[in-house]
Amino acid sequence: MGNLYNEITESIIKELETGVAPWIKPWKVQMPYNAVTKRRYSGINVLLLWKANYASPEWFTFQQAKHNGVRIKKGEHATRIVKVGTYSVKKENEAEEEREYTYLKPIYVFNAEQTEGYDEKAVESLDGELFINQIPAKVHMGGQHAYYHPREDSIYLPHPEHFENADHFLATKAHELVHWSGAEHRLKREFGKRFGDQAYCQEELVAELGSAFLCSDLGIKTHLRHAEYIGSWVKFLGEHRKAILSAAAHATNAAAYLKQATVGGL
Repeated sequence: MGNLYNEITESIIKELETGVAPWIKPWKVQMPYNAVTKRRYSGINVLLLWKANYASPEWFTFQQAKHNGVRIKKGEHATRIVKVGTYSVKKENEAEEEREYTYLKPIYVFNAEQTEGYDEKAVESLDGELFINQIPAKVHMGGQHAYYHPREDSIYLPHPEHFENADHFLATKAHELVHWSGAEHRLKREFGKRFGDQAYCQEELVAELGSAFLCSDLGIKTHLRHAEYIGSWVKFLGEHRKAILSAAAHATNAAAYLKQATVGGL
């Protein structure tokens, strides 16, 4: 199990060391989902499936493909994702606390592009600008910097015309909205006690991933908000082997929260 944590983290670190964030693509990407159950993948599995570099968002296990009359093309190799679970170790006496541990179970899936006999389904994107503008955060326009101000519980953004394009503006706003979602009276996202002085680094990683997940849902081309953080993420992930899984899980929760925070929800 420890090796699986290390393998996943190392694969992310290797891409970061080349100056590339694996959750950022120069094209629009869709959130991956299971072709049979239609359930969307979440957390670290989104990154693992995006890293496989297939255009289709639809995936099958071998058995799912077989039972639905879908053939895997000869010579194709599966992509490994993981099931994250927990188990408890009972205390032996009253002085001990019951401990809970996480485990990873490998699962192997094939992309729709690796199959024959399957008609891919078109996926409709939401109106990204309309959706993001429905999130009831207090946003101040103007200035030369984009940031979330925790004490004011407000987001500050330059005017849209100061950005390279509309997607760049919306992706930046999504990044700050993920920060907004972590406030104490919302998701109460706090890393200080667990990661010490590197809490800010972890929160920025959550905001990057959460923005990428949200933008994917909305058909917005992603943008790396803080490229200068790549070096610190490499160091951070090297020291905290489970941090990328934690960040991806928090990012999934943040994106889900922001969807529910829109007027009327989805």
